[in-house]
Amino acid sequence: MRILVAHSDYRIKGGENAYVSALVELIGRRHHVSTLRPDNSELAPGLRTAGRMAWSPRVSAAVRARIDEVDPDVIHVHNVYPSLGPAVHLAARRRGLPLVMTVHNHRLRCPNGVAFTDGAPCTRCYGGNHLHAVAHDCLQGRAQSAAYAAVLWAHRFVLPLERLVTTFVAPSEYMAGQLRAWGIASPRIAVVPNFAAPLAEDPVPPGDGGGVYIGRLSFEKGLPDLLDALARAGDPPFTIVGDGPLDAELRRHAARLGLRRLGFAGRLEGSGVRDVVLAASYLVMPSTCAENAPLAAMEAMSAGRPVV
Repeated sequence: MRILVAHSDYRIKGGENAYVSALVELIGRRHHVSTLRPDNSELAPGLRTAGRMAWSPRVSAAVRARIDEVDPDVIHVHNVYPSLGPAVHLAARRRGLPLVMTVHNHRLRCPNGVAFTDGAPCTRCYGGNHLHAVAHDCLQGRAQSAAYAAVLWAHRFVLPLERLVTTFVAPSEYMAGQLRAWGIASPRIAVVPNFAAPLAEDPVPPGDGGGVYIGRLSFEKGLPDLLDALARAGDPPFTIVGDGPLDAELRRHAARLGLRRLGFAGRLEGSGVRDVVLAASYLVMPSTCAENAPLAAMEAMSAGRPVV
């Protein structure tokens, strides 16, 4: 089978990018897999990117050309924003190709994708009024919040793109339940759990490096609470792996709390993540948003590290 995997790589690299790469490698063992993977980090914020996200004749032409080149039997789409916009969905319809979509987050109903704002879980936009995203500045910038709110509303109600998806893949029973609550019929939903390759071939005893957090440094991940907990626990050894918009604020907060045994390792990949996990004795996931089968937890458990 010929499969075209389409995914817009995030500016802040994380689990979804890594998962798409691992999936391409896995299914490529038995099928002919090609990719369409523009990198969002190459796009400058502004009206041009917002327009591209809404619809771009140049992107649409490039997507159609790639489909003509690959001649796939099926297209498997992951994240399309902002680089691809609706181009993959529309091209699949034009060619009469089945379109499979893995739902990694809440963006089908939520402009910021995490269903979390103002320090708490949020479902305000689920009913269709995406102006809430602007009122609450859900993407940390009024212009970007307005762009995502308008574009996702149009893709939901004007086009609408969801009708063009043959099968929605939910990485967890939780996300399958969300899809059903959003009005997507059960026959169109398939639960395919996320997977993670073991970090070590043989069991490795827990290290003495203390705890570790691996992930995006952003507002929905509960990291200020984690730092407060470390201070109350007496400043145990701990490592934070990742980057994101809260990096500087978290470092300042750690200094205010006097956390001298807390280290910020920045973004690591491959063997760097493996080494940190194997050196740790446990992993913490302090998220205050709803997670969807996160890879960091799976990788930690594959190495025999408990997840708090």
